Amino acid sequence: MKIAVLAIALVMGSIAFGQGTPEERAYNLTTRMVTELALDGDQATKISDINMGIAQKNEGIRTATNITADQKQEILLSNDAARLQMYKGVLTDAQYTQAVAIEAEL
Repeated sequence: MKIAVLAIALVMGSIAFGQGTPEERAYNLTTRMVTELALDGDQATKISDINMGIAQKNEGIRTATNITADQKQEILLSNDAARLQMYKGVLTDAQYTQAVAIEAEL
């Protein structure tokens, strides 16, 4: 059940940040994280790289015409889960918990 709630939150986060170019979406998310999580310079750079990579991957999925909507949703959820997993290698436990809470708000 907890995973289902997280999956819904991730999809909603993707939708909320779904406007604009992949670069704009990554920048907006990174800016919010830097502010709300008090990231240091090294963390901000790593989080920015993660967010950019996932935003670009997701854009490719969104514009793909050779996969179904259900497949797109599954891939997008997988990408969001991967992004959160990558965050664990950069953020402290407290920052990671707060990042997950930010996702839930989106």
